[in-house]
Amino acid sequence: MVDQEVARIARDRVQIEIAEQTARIKGEIERIKSEMSARGGFRSGWTLKRITDICADAVKSRVQLVWQTYFRFLTTSGISYSDTLANELKELVSYHLPEKLSDLKGYVKQNADLIGSPNLFDKLASELDSARSAALTKVGTEIDLFVHALRKKQEMKIEGETSTVVNIYSPVGSIQTGDYAISNVTQNLARLSQFAPQKRSFLGICLLETIDFTGVDFKNGL
Repeated sequence: MVDQEVARIARDRVQIEIAEQTARIKGEIERIKSEMSARGGFRSGWTLKRITDICADAVKSRVQLVWQTYFRFLTTSGISYSDTLANELKELVSYHLPEKLSDLKGYVKQNADLIGSPNLFDKLASELDSARSAALTKVGTEIDLFVHALRKKQEMKIEGETSTVVNIYSPVGSIQTGDYAISNVTQNLARLSQFAPQKRSFLGICLLETIDFTGVDFKNGL
């Protein structure tokens, strides 16, 4: 379940990010209008198409921006798996991209009226609808993967399956542990073969004593 206080803080941050994005969109639209006017093609359908493309790209980037912000805030504060988590996260993201897309569609409609081609609005607006649907679906897969990882972690905790990272590089005996870390024993034990038999035996005993001291259980043995 999502911590509502953290969600509120993240929502406030998202609003700031969207406001900054809106300012950039407006600036880009004005740049296009000036450029097309200088070319003598301001009242062409091409002007509207370019403005629509900017808004469609903004839809895609906004979805990613929203999800990345929530992800950062929720994972920083801590979040656990629940059966409803995926839907909760998807609703949080879609909240910032309502179906109406009033602001982005508003830019298209405003300029369609200004150019004198209001009949083009419905067709161009449908492009924004398609962009929204595709972007939410794409982020939805990221959310599903994130929640799946949380569920697997919880299952491992319940089953008591913990792994230990044992990194034995040079110098021998540098051991790193952590819950659910991947076991990775990579010391070049083969290098022991370079030593004389008596030295190899001595080093092997020292290594076994070190491992025994740490309580690490090697299923495969040395």
